[in-house]
Amino acid sequence: MDTTAQYIKQCEQAREIQESWRWVGGDWWVQTDTKVVYCIPSKTYSHAWRGDRYMCMYDPPELTRYLCIWLPRQDQLQDMVILTFDIWQKLDHFADMGWLDGYAYFGDSFEHIDTYEKAWLCFVMYHEHKKLWDKEKEQWNCL
Repeated sequence: MDTTAQYIKQCEQAREIQESWRWVGGDWWVQTDTKVVYCIPSKTYSHAWRGDRYMCMYDPPELTRYLCIWLPRQDQLQDMVILTFDIWQKLDHFADMGWLDGYAYFGDSFEHIDTYEKAWLCFVMYHEHKKLWDKEKEQWNCL
């Protein structure tokens, strides 16, 4: 699971994705004020993994909009495009981005992408929301 500062920033700026979050067991999120990464092990568990120990937690729905940034897993990002593509079309379109040795083709340039979470996030933002990541401004820009 990608918990790098860049992925956190990309997820934070992906407002369309953040607004769609309905927490489930296995979700990863970052507390906005401390930047501590958490994982909710299951829907019925009242504790979250904090990287070094389990912590008693607030009710996740209370956290959703105010105190945290959701870090979607690769499978969750893939599910976001399931309504517009079947699995084979998804893979074809993903391959059409030029994914090769850690680089993907977006717009008119190749971008270095070092994790599949970042690659799928870029894919979702590109195909579903018509946006590309601007490294310098650290934001999603409309095409």
